[in-house]
Amino acid sequence: MHFGAAALLLQLLLVVVIFAIVARKVRVPYPIVMVVAGAVIGLIPGLPEIALQPDVIFTVFLPLLLYHAAWHTSWPSLQRNAWSIFVLAVGLVVFTVFGIAATAPTFLPGFNWSSGFILGAVVAPTDAIAATAIARRLKMRKQIVDIIEGESLVNDATGLLALQLGIAMLLGGRAPTVTESVFRFFYVVVIGVAIGLVVGWLGHRVERWIEDPPIVVATTVLVPFVAYFAAEEVKASGVLAVVACGLLHSRRADESRPARVRLESGVVWNTLNFILNGVVFVLIGLQLRPVLRDIGNVRPSALALYALIFGLLLIALRVVWVFPAMAVGPFLAKRLFRKSEPPLAPRAVLLIGWAGMRGVIALAAAMALPDSVTQKPMIIFLSFGAIFISVVVKGMTMPGLIRRLGLSGTEEPEHEETEARRVVLEEVLKELDALHAQGRVFDDHYDHLRQRYAVRLAALNHDGGDEHGTALDHQERYTSALRELLSAQRRAAVKLRNEHRLSDEVLRSMLAELDLAETRLNPRAEE
Repeated sequence: MHFGAAALLLQLLLVVVIFAIVARKVRVPYPIVMVVAGAVIGLIPGLPEIALQPDVIFTVFLPLLLYHAAWHTSWPSLQRNAWSIFVLAVGLVVFTVFGIAATAPTFLPGFNWSSGFILGAVVAPTDAIAATAIARRLKMRKQIVDIIEGESLVNDATGLLALQLGIAMLLGGRAPTVTESVFRFFYVVVIGVAIGLVVGWLGHRVERWIEDPPIVVATTVLVPFVAYFAAEEVKASGVLAVVACGLLHSRRADESRPARVRLESGVVWNTLNFILNGVVFVLIGLQLRPVLRDIGNVRPSALALYALIFGLLLIALRVVWVFPAMAVGPFLAKRLFRKSEPPLAPRAVLLIGWAGMRGVIALAAAMALPDSVTQKPMIIFLSFGAIFISVVVKGMTMPGLIRRLGLSGTEEPEHEETEARRVVLEEVLKELDALHAQGRVFDDHYDHLRQRYAVRLAALNHDGGDEHGTALDHQERYTSALRELLSAQRRAAVKLRNEHRLSDEVLRSMLAELDLAETRLNPRAEE
C-alpha cells in the first residue's frame, strides 16, 4: 500500500474513533456525528480534499455492510411484513422517481423531465447502510424497524432499473417499452436473488468442511464479494444477491456453527461493521467541499434553497405515499395469499414516512453518472443535501418524535427475550429430569444443576422466595460470587506470569476462558 493511502486510512480511523467517543458522550447515533464532523473537517482551509470513489464504495464497502445488515435481519419479520415492504420498495421508488421528474423542472434551473427522472432514480431508494446504522439505535418498535430495514434492503432493484431507464432516455433519446422495463426488472431481481441463494448455500457447505474458526470467519468475509461480483457480472442486482446470500447463510449458520466460530465471527464482524460504517459517514461529510467546488458559480443562498426544497419534496412524497401504502400492503396480503399482516397505527405510519434515510449509495450513484449528463454536478449536490437532511436533520429529530408518538420499542424485545428464556429453561429442566431418571446424572450433580436452573426460572417468573431468600436475590448473590471467583483466578494467573512461572501464551489462553465465562454472567447472555 502506498504510504499516502496508508496515512489517509489511519487518519480516517482516528477521526472515526474520536467522534464515536463523542457520539457516545452526547448520546447521539454516531452516523449523525460522523457526517457533521466530516463536513466540518472538510471545510477547514489548507486540508487536502478526500474524494469519494464510487468504485470503492460499490465494490469494497457495500458488499460487506449489506451482508452484515442482511445477516442481522429477521427472515420471519420480512415474511410477516412482506407486502408492506413491497409497496415501499417498489411502489414508493416509482412514485418518488416520477414525482421528482415532474416537479424538478419547476424549481431547478436547467432541469427537464429526463434529468429530473435521473435525479429521482438516484435518491429514490432508501439506503440500507444508513437505515440499519440509525434505526437500530433509536429504539423504535420492532415492526417499524423491520419494515424500514426490509424496504432499504430490497428497493435497490427498482432504483437501479429506474436509473438505467433514465440514462437511456437522456443519452439515447429513447424510452424503453413497458414490456422491456418489466422484463428487465424481473431479470435484475430473480437472477440477483438466485445467485445470492446459491452462493449462500455453497458458503454454508464449505464452512461445514472447515474446523478452524479463523478460516471460517475469513470465508464469511469472502462470501458477500462472491455474491456481489457474480450478480454484477451478469447485469443483475449485486445488492439483492448479497442480501439473499446473507439471509440464507445466517439461518443455516445459526443451526450448525460451533460456539467458538459464532463468538469469533461476531467480534470480527461487529468491529468491521463499525469501522466501515464510520468511514462511510465521515467520507459523506468530507464531500461537502468538493461538491460545492464542482457546482460552479451558483450563489450559496440559492444552493441552500434548492437543497431545502428538494429535501422537503422527498419527505412530502414519502409521507403522501406511505399512508395509503400501509393500508394496501396488508390488504393485498389478505386478498392474494389469505395471510394477515400486523396492522400499523397512523402514528406508526407517520414515523415510517419520516424515517426514510438516504446514504452513501445515493452519493456514489450520482458521482458514477456519465459525464455527458449535463446536470451531474447539481445532481451530486442535491444527493448530498438529501443525505445530510435525512441523516442529520431527521436523525436528530427522530428520538423526540418517537417519544411523542409513544413508539419506543424497548418493551417488545425484552418481553420476547424473557419468554424465550422461560421456555428454554423449562425445556432444560425437563431434559435434566429425564437424564436423572435414566441414571445418566449423579444425584449430587442433579441436585446442584436443578437448583441452579430452577432459581433462574424463578427469577424470570418473579416467583417468591425459598430458604435462600428471594429468587432474584439468590441469583444476584450467586452471580456476584462467581464474578469475584473469576477475578481471583485472573489475578492468580497474572501473578504467575509476572513471577515467570507461566508463559504469556498460556496466560492468554487461560484469560480467554475466564473472559468467556464472565460474559456468560451477563443476564442477557446467560442461559
